[in-house]
Amino acid sequence: MFGWSEEKLEPTAQNLKRLCRDYGIQNEQDALFQEEFTLGNDLRVDVMTIDLQKFVIRGFEVKVSRSDFVGDGKWQAYLHNFNFFYFVTPPGLIKPSELPPEIFLLEFSHEERDKRWGGDVKHQFRPTLKIVKRGKKLQQKFVRETYGEHFFHRILLSYIRNLRWRNGRLGKLCPGCGDKMHESELSA
Repeated sequence: MFGWSEEKLEPTAQNLKRLCRDYGIQNEQDALFQEEFTLGNDLRVDVMTIDLQKFVIRGFEVKVSRSDFVGDGKWQAYLHNFNFFYFVTPPGLIKPSELPPEIFLLEFSHEERDKRWGGDVKHQFRPTLKIVKRGKKLQQKFVRETYGEHFFHRILLSYIRNLRWRNGRLGKLCPGCGDKMHESELSA
């Protein structure tokens, strides 16, 4: 979660992904998230969150350029894996009318406040995601002993496999250059 700062952050892909981690999560101790989450069949969503309190799975696709959005035709294949699906962009990149009714559109924004420090007043900013277009629930709430329970377990298994794959490679030598692999190289 981003705190208050005297400088505005830029809507870079990394900043947008960090904002997605906490979106819609009321208790971060009852939630899981992963960036670059692999769904199988060479499908990878930018951020996936699981709210274990509400049994809700959210998928986030981050777009920072218009060409990235227009050229991406695979996001429709993600939809059956999530309760809610979001496009997250800088302001004005995607028009709400370009998305189907079930897809959410979130745009990067800033909350502002004036903070008094002694006799000085400082203007501060905190980045946030603003809902530009409301979508619909893609999958019904998952309840025990239904298709939803199997679906939820499949997503959790994928999450665990992704974590093991990443953790198994941290600190190992890269076959191409011989250097140790770092977290930043695994998400590229």
